[in-house]
Amino acid sequence: MRYKYKIFIKLLEKNTNLAYLIPFQRLYLVPKLSTTFYEEPLILPGSEGEQLEARWCFNTYELHAVMLLLPGQGSNPVDLDGRVTCALTGPSIGDVPPDLNKHLAHRLAEKGIATLRYTKRSLADRDLAQNLVKDAQIALKHMKGKFPYLQTGILGFSEGALLAMAVASEDRVDALFLIAPPTRRLSEVFRFQYLDWSHSLFSEKLDTDRDGFVTAQELNLFSQKQLPLTGKPWDEVLDNSKEKFSIADEILPIYQGLHENILLAMQNPPFLNWFSPPHI
Repeated sequence: MRYKYKIFIKLLEKNTNLAYLIPFQRLYLVPKLSTTFYEEPLILPGSEGEQLEARWCFNTYELHAVMLLLPGQGSNPVDLDGRVTCALTGPSIGDVPPDLNKHLAHRLAEKGIATLRYTKRSLADRDLAQNLVKDAQIALKHMKGKFPYLQTGILGFSEGALLAMAVASEDRVDALFLIAPPTRRLSEVFRFQYLDWSHSLFSEKLDTDRDGFVTAQELNLFSQKQLPLTGKPWDEVLDNSKEKFSIADEILPIYQGLHENILLAMQNPPFLNWFSPPHI
């Protein structure tokens, strides 16, 4: 199977009315990288004492600007390199791990643009939405402090695009790049992710014999055996002594609970402007 991707990045510049759509085709599927850059690890002190693994990426010979790369993929844990995974696709696309932020950092470094990227905090954080924005603000402040005379920008993917807009609305930046920003209310996005998509995944794709059950063997098809959207292996969420599980009684209630929790969390700033509570 050949994978074809077309990612559009929207660049919004301060003090102008210009908006550019820049096509990036197969951006992180091309393994050829320059050797003219180096990386520097650091620990970024996030909000409420959270220690976030972070990394600078620099061009060895030139430096024109600096960019903050924000972690995306809101429904899953995201590592330092912004690994983008989804159920049943495995840990890579083709032969190249889908480390979106890492590949973006290397490509930008080739053009003389330094980058700072960091690991997304734990999904178990009670005040996750607020602290994600605070983490990004802290990272931006750290970046500007290190390079006070360079132009600065923020690049965010998916959830990271929302973070980028939230941060840029309060802290001045010279450029804002948004990759795959949500185009619907978050309440609609979350309903699809946690209710509609999960039902389709288990009832239509995994339950091939349509008996209302999935087996342990079928659940092992998931990358690293993780139950999608939970961030945990299925045998930690479900009773691993059983050989099969009822979709209606054991699996879908997990997603209904996650959906209820995320709705409560998102009814508070800073994401309230993108969130519309569902009509009951």
